[in-house]
Amino acid sequence: MQDADEEGKLIVFVPEFDEISPGEWSARRESVERYVSKEEFIDILSDIQDLKPDMPLFEMVRVYFRNPKELCVTAFGDPEFEMLVKMESRASEYHVLPFEGGQLDQPLVVLEAMDIIARTSILYQIQKEVNLEEATNRNKKLENMKAGLSRSGKK
Repeated sequence: MQDADEEGKLIVFVPEFDEISPGEWSARRESVERYVSKEEFIDILSDIQDLKPDMPLFEMVRVYFRNPKELCVTAFGDPEFEMLVKMESRASEYHVLPFEGGQLDQPLVVLEAMDIIARTSILYQIQKEVNLEEATNRNKKLENMKAGLSRSGKK
């Protein structure tokens, strides 16, 4: 996804927060439309992380931005980041390292980036499974309630 314009900017709906009690912040219902670069977007995420330190980054993007798929860092057209994501994906899938030699022969910065990408991917998968499990549990509760109502003759 390379949706950024020639200047490398995207239109992003940025959440605004109000302090509802000391140290507790809540997002307003409406977001403000802004034209931001990748660096500005990272600053916005950093500001949100200051307000919500226990929230994982991918969850922030999912919760506070209208179309998270468009806000992937690759949407800003960063070819280096895209290359690192592809290298990590291929290394995981095909069990090969990106450069000749063993693990100690790989550039440290590449290994560190691949570790971050792999951890983020794992956290994203875990969150997806948790969301699916929560949805399944809600559906089971609804089905049980409907079954109980139909047995009692109520609808």
